[in-house]
Amino acid sequence: FVKLLAAAGVRTNQDCNIGGSGTLRAHPGAKAWALLRRQMVNLLLSQGRHKAADAHIEQGLLECQIANDDISRIELLAAKVRGDVLQGKLFELRGERRSGAVFVAKCCLALAAKRLPIPTPSAILVKAILTVILEQNPILRDIAFGPPCIYEQADNCNELLAEVIASYGRNDDPNETLILNAQGKIITSPVAQELQLRQKAASKKVQNQGQQESSLVALMQTGSADSVTSFLDEIDDSMTQCLLDLDALLEVQGFRLHPTNMNSMYDISGDITREPEPLEPPQPEAPANPKAKASAKAAAAPPTPPGPLPEQEGDTSVDSGLFPPLQAKPKKRPISDARESVNIYTELMPLRLHCELRLARCKLDIGDLSAAEILLRQSECRLSRCVFLLPWLYVQFCILKLQWRRLAYSLGVARESPPEGAPNSAVYRDPKAFADGKCPATTSPLFRTFIQRAGVPPLMLASEWEPQEGRDKEVQLIEFLQQLQHVMSVSLKEGGHDYSQLLALLREALEELQRVRGGRGGSIPADAPKTADLAYGLFSALVAVATAKKGLIFVTGNAPAAPPPDAKAGKEAKGAPPPGMIDVAQLPQRVSLDILNGMKRQGFDRKADLAYSAAACQEAQKVIPFKTLVKHSFALRRECDVFGSLLHGSRQLCDSLHVALSQASTEYVSKKTLDQAVVDSLHAPTKAPPANGETIVFWTNPDIGSIKRRPQEYRSVFLFICADESLQQPVPADGGGGGGGGDKHKSDPAAAPKVVRCDDVSLAGLRSLADSLATDLTHCRPATGVAAQHLAMRMRTLARILKGVSFEGQEGPAAVSAAAVLDSAVVQLLKTLRTDSDAAAAAAATAEEAAAAAGGEDGAAELVSSLLAAVLDAEKCRELLRAMVQLLEQNGSAAKVSHNHLSAFLRAVMAPLRCLPV
Repeated sequence: FVKLLAAAGVRTNQDCNIGGSGTLRAHPGAKAWALLRRQMVNLLLSQGRHKAADAHIEQGLLECQIANDDISRIELLAAKVRGDVLQGKLFELRGERRSGAVFVAKCCLALAAKRLPIPTPSAILVKAILTVILEQNPILRDIAFGPPCIYEQADNCNELLAEVIASYGRNDDPNETLILNAQGKIITSPVAQELQLRQKAASKKVQNQGQQESSLVALMQTGSADSVTSFLDEIDDSMTQCLLDLDALLEVQGFRLHPTNMNSMYDISGDITREPEPLEPPQPEAPANPKAKASAKAAAAPPTPPGPLPEQEGDTSVDSGLFPPLQAKPKKRPISDARESVNIYTELMPLRLHCELRLARCKLDIGDLSAAEILLRQSECRLSRCVFLLPWLYVQFCILKLQWRRLAYSLGVARESPPEGAPNSAVYRDPKAFADGKCPATTSPLFRTFIQRAGVPPLMLASEWEPQEGRDKEVQLIEFLQQLQHVMSVSLKEGGHDYSQLLALLREALEELQRVRGGRGGSIPADAPKTADLAYGLFSALVAVATAKKGLIFVTGNAPAAPPPDAKAGKEAKGAPPPGMIDVAQLPQRVSLDILNGMKRQGFDRKADLAYSAAACQEAQKVIPFKTLVKHSFALRRECDVFGSLLHGSRQLCDSLHVALSQASTEYVSKKTLDQAVVDSLHAPTKAPPANGETIVFWTNPDIGSIKRRPQEYRSVFLFICADESLQQPVPADGGGGGGGGDKHKSDPAAAPKVVRCDDVSLAGLRSLADSLATDLTHCRPATGVAAQHLAMRMRTLARILKGVSFEGQEGPAAVSAAAVLDSAVVQLLKTLRTDSDAAAAAAATAEEAAAAAGGEDGAAELVSSLLAAVLDAEKCRELLRAMVQLLEQNGSAAKVSHNHLSAFLRAVMAPLRCLPV
């Protein structure tokens, strides 16, 4: 019967009495054939053969349509989403036909909602990928969340599927676009229509308000905070739906995050030999001496709050510190604990943990700290439920917990455990009061409180969420930095050296330093590290991470050429690979095979490519060039960033390649990684800030609540301005003009470093100024002089943008004083840019300054007008413009700018924004 069915097939649904409009599969092995097709598609996508994968997906969709296999159809659509994202096809139009990752994802989700009771893991992954795409490209919001909605069962999923199949364009006319263009029937894409509408609205706003700003700046300001909140709510709903679908799949498998304890009324603490307390404790007899009276009074006093469990062999306390351990250790469980052991072999748990972390980050962006805390606490439990926890996920959890902690302190909602000796009303409201699960006797006054407030002790080691109140902040700061160093060490090695994670961790350290030392006014213990040393160490680490991110990718013009390889060294080293080559045995097998197969395929996929010789392919089986591995690592990092590291296989491969390169190449360690010594010295810095007039800048995103407008339109900037010995003048400590050489660090403001911060730097204005300065630098290269008035205008614009939008509307004495400081700083800067080629010009400048000093305000005004009318030295202006462009490069995260006079200008102008007393 099987042979006959395979030969003849099923012509109608009446052959086997099947009702409805469904049809049988064409042959008995259709399911297995579809499984092989899906495996082939995934293999082709892993190899980067997108055209071959698209051909298999097209054929597989046609076969699924015949066999009515919805599972395979959804799997193939999920693979097509991945392939379209890798090719950069997010949303495309050909006539009235749509294609691209966003449209295919909508079709996949609509089909899963219509045909399946519970979405498959692939469909859930598609929904998470779609959320990541929308976070990276908010302009696609209306297309993705428009009708049909991805959360509703779409009735037209068949039409969407037919449009996806037709998007391959097997019967398309290659001249269709030319014909439509000649007829004037080109259809504008929805993205272009949206941009045109925003540009029109921006131009109308400029005309109505009479502003002189460009339409691009107004275009960036057309959105409102309500639209941003609604967009974040949509992202929140999408990730919440992912969690609900994953929980439904886990419920089918019988998974429970918190197993039920059948013996909840018993003592499940670590002390299993303790005798149970009697129901009616005997009353103590009347004592005859004073000591006995004191002991009886102590016995009648209310019970003290339970402390932490004593450390036993194989057991740990509940609060292990700010972060949980990377490898979860089970606690020693007593006999009365009837809970099941932790199930760590659930395949969906890493994806469930990742989606929960993304939802927690979205809650932090919205400002819902209570919901973020609940999600993070659950995520901490899920860390121990993974048989192999990606170190990248562990570091991501630590970053989100630090962000939640910082926002809780900044908004004043952080909770702390009561100190020792606190009243019982505060002690027994603390969640730590019954953390050991020790149930009191039923006659105890704490029994009802225990039933209402106590929870089941965790099966694994947990971290600290409510620190004890009253602890020394300096001790907390050092402990914070030490624990942060441990997380950074994990990120440097096993975590793949993700630069964004390292920058986020260092930013949290800088925020903690400001929280602890910002309001102390410079009064710190004598044995504690200096604030300037700690801040300089953090800023230096930020610059080192930003430099390592660009290493081996961007080559600067001043970089020395690499020395040629020494042929003798390669011959003398027996068994060692040649210089610039990495042994295949030191690499992950997947990486070496991918590179080798790619070399063999080159010249066959595209006829225009030059094929590798057989000798080169034979050599690639033993050694691989270091440059090739660096490019491969960069491609893997880009792929992980595009998908938000949701593809855990790619993330693990990227991290494994990083570990292999760190062990096989010293050049990779020196140019692409952060030195471990820099991390180890964060809590105890060994270097003091140099007095060379450098400026270290760090750009990041602002916090919630720091600005009242749209957060994505602004940037936060941190500046560390070093002291400058060349600009210092010896000033007596007593302020007089006589002797007594006092400490000039106390009297001269240029002798001490300064840390400033601004949270509302306009991103549109920042980009506009950076483009203008880059254009000025290009025009200044062939010039012999620069107009002082033009450069003064640029410096005023720089000061206005760096001080933020909150300073633009200031009025009163503060605004007048700030304007005077700005004028003085501009004048001092212009003086340093004048040409000093001959002695006559220098003498004239000295005479002008003396006349201005003698003439008072009129003389100063005359000097300013003469400076603005002068022509400045072109070479000095080029150095200044180059430093300003480097300062405003906000995409580079952190940079070190070496220009003494620009540093003095920033020191004077940014003084009101000082955030650390150094």
